[in-house]
Amino acid sequence: MKAAEQTVNTWRERLKSGSLSKLYAYARRAKRRLRGEPLGGTVQTEFPPLGLADLRAAAPMVPDHARLYYSLGRAYLEGDAEVDLRRALACLRSAEAFDFESPERSALYRALIAARRGDPEQARSLVRALVPYELTETENALRERLLRGEVTAIEQEPSPVGTGWRRASRALGALLQPPPGMLVVGDSSAVSADWCSGSRYLLVCEEVTGLRIADLAGLSLRFAVGIGPAAAQGETERSGVACDSWIEVTGDDGETA
Repeated sequence: MKAAEQTVNTWRERLKSGSLSKLYAYARRAKRRLRGEPLGGTVQTEFPPLGLADLRAAAPMVPDHARLYYSLGRAYLEGDAEVDLRRALACLRSAEAFDFESPERSALYRALIAARRGDPEQARSLVRALVPYELTETENALRERLLRGEVTAIEQEPSPVGTGWRRASRALGALLQPPPGMLVVGDSSAVSADWCSGSRYLLVCEEVTGLRIADLAGLSLRFAVGIGPAAAQGETERSGVACDSWIEVTGDDGETA
């Protein structure tokens, strides 16, 4: 049986490449028409979305690729913990820092985060201005659920915040006005994702966005405020990232929150 199959395949290949190739192509099209098969030879294949680890690993290769951080934010939304939602928000805001081309989708999923964190009013305010033609059918269905307050909030457990990050938050709040942009380094729990929601925000943290400070070299970035441990300030300067001022995160939680 196997020998017969090999013989058939051999003759098929000869017909496809030999003088009778046009006749073979005609016969193949006729067969596909009779069977109702597509005439083209393209095969549609669906690839599963990349997971968190793969997306974080890609960040150093394309550190200014906004859609990467948007995809990371969507991936964190698969989690059920408060820290997952904060990390999702940090990634969506980081995507916006690199001028993400679909701000309406960022707003939609920021609204989903707000609803799952128990703030349906904020969720409504974020999606109320979105127009249906900018969204897919699935996204519009989510928008309607958010407007009706039908998204269930997660059960939030107390999340301890390190003293260093609490002090940094107070120092930021003491500024006369919110900074137009801030760079945050080493906040693995993403507590900073809630700070100054109207400001440009980028989180550099391998555990969240996959980024290291050195990955930003050559991007000519500038922020009004940098926030992180003292060692990160020097590394930021050496990488060519400008911060007009720096709020140091000190204490035993100086690397993570």
